Amino acid sequence: MRARIEWRRVGLMVLGWLALTGVAVAEEVKTIEILPHIWTVHSTGGTDSNATFIITDQGVMVIDTSMTPEGGRHLRDEILKKTGKPVTHVVNTHHHKENVLGNNAFKDCASIIAHRKAQKNMEAVVKREGLRDATFPNLVFDSHVELTLGGYLLELRHPGPAHTNGDLYVYMPTWRTIIAGGLVFNEVLPDTRDSYIDPWIDALQKMEDVDAELIVPGHGRPGGKQLIMKAKHYLILLKRYVNFELDQGHGLNDIIKNVSARLKEPYSGWLHPERMEANIRQAFIEYSAKRGT
Repeated sequence: MRARIEWRRVGLMVLGWLALTGVAVAEEVKTIEILPHIWTVHSTGGTDSNATFIITDQGVMVIDTSMTPEGGRHLRDEILKKTGKPVTHVVNTHHHKENVLGNNAFKDCASIIAHRKAQKNMEAVVKREGLRDATFPNLVFDSHVELTLGGYLLELRHPGPAHTNGDLYVYMPTWRTIIAGGLVFNEVLPDTRDSYIDPWIDALQKMEDVDAELIVPGHGRPGGKQLIMKAKHYLILLKRYVNFELDQGHGLNDIIKNVSARLKEPYSGWLHPERMEANIRQAFIEYSAKRGT
């Protein structure tokens, strides 16, 4: 009976998030309780990554830390407003700067976790761009890790190369919730510069089969499982249209022009339309290579 009451509350929260998708938000950053004791710091502009924290009796887990040290400190301050418990775990879902540059606010945390390749990628980016005061993951894994914190079971799953070669997402089976990192985006065109489109589509298809009702995307508002389907559909259309143009023997410039025209209408309302050309270019590189052209 208690579980049924808790799930009724969860369902109402999910419906509330879905209803909010049509409401204009004046604030640039909002901290929202998406489930009991689980909060997401959501950027309305779609550039910064969503950051999520889970408050338990044994401490706090943070998933992604914002794109700047200042953003990390803001996240830390938001946590302090909700609890005096220490941050015991930080998880980076991949290496992009909007997910990891806030790590410095949690540099005293003993467990900063990422996929092994994400850690190496982050080190390469910091070195290449001369970034200062970066705090790197100190615990890495290759495929799957299970953690229990304050009665919460959290599964960290690496789906293989997708958005990057070092992605992970966090699955909370008790709450039927996925914190998806960069794998899922909600009405925000994704950054595909490090992506593998075919494996990404496969990863999202497998994620659809996970028993979950609430999805926290890397960018955009949390919502239901349709967020996974919407993200997958965008990638499928990108793949389909680019391959059609390759079948016609068209070059890159014509492909960018023609595919942009076809994608413009269904995705005209999504944030960061300037990424469209780069996404088409990435798909062109991937599918040209598969054809040996």
